[in-house]
Amino acid sequence: MKKLIFTALLAVLGFSATAFAQDNNEDRISTFVRGGASISSYYESGSGGSNIRLGYNAGLGVMLPLRSKGLLTHIQSSLLLVSKGAKSEELGIKTTIEQVYAQIPIQFVHKFSEGDDTGPSIGFGPYLAYGLWGDCTIEQRVSGTSSATTSVSVDTFGDELKIDRFDVGLTLTFKLDFEKFLMGMDVDLGLTDIGSDRTVGRQTMKYPKNVSGSLYIGYRF
Repeated sequence: MKKLIFTALLAVLGFSATAFAQDNNEDRISTFVRGGASISSYYESGSGGSNIRLGYNAGLGVMLPLRSKGLLTHIQSSLLLVSKGAKSEELGIKTTIEQVYAQIPIQFVHKFSEGDDTGPSIGFGPYLAYGLWGDCTIEQRVSGTSSATTSVSVDTFGDELKIDRFDVGLTLTFKLDFEKFLMGMDVDLGLTDIGSDRTVGRQTMKYPKNVSGSLYIGYRF
C-alpha cells in the first residue's frame, strides 16, 4: 500500500512538474553572452574639455522572471568588462584616459510582449564597478616640428592620477530579443567622482563623473 501511494505521489508530482514547465516555459531563467562598442566621457566638475572616447563592452548575463504580473516582469544582471574614459586636447597636448572596469548592473526590467523569447524590453537600476586596468596617454608636439610628437603613458589607477577603482551609478537599458539572438543599448551615469579632490600647487584638482553608452549584440542559451 505504501509503495502504491508513493508511486502515485511521484506520478502526480511528475505530471504537475511537466504541466508547470509547459505553462511557464516563457518564464524560464535565461542566460546570455554579449559584446559590442561603447562611447564614454565625463560630466560635472572637472570635465571641461572632455571629448568622447571609443571603447568596448563584453560579458555574460542572466534574466530572472518575476512571478507577480505587473509593471516589472524580470530582473536582469550581468558581469561585464567595460572600457570607459575620455579624450581631451588643449594647447597642442592630447590626453587619452582609459578605465577598464568589471561592472555588475542590476536592472529591473519590463518586457512589452509576453514571454521572453521575442520582443522589446526596458530596464533600470544601479551598477557597481571596479577598475581593473587602464592607461593615461599624453601626446605633445615636438617644438619646431609639424608632425613629430612625444608621448608618455601612466597607469590610470596609479599614484600619478589617483583615480579611484570603485565606481557606482545608474544604468538604463533597452533590449530587443529575437529568440536566440538579442541586441541592445545601455546608458550608464556615474554617481560618484572618479577621484577625490586634491591640491596640486595652489590649485585644487576636481574630478568628474563617468558617463557612457554601449551598443551590443548577444546570444541567449
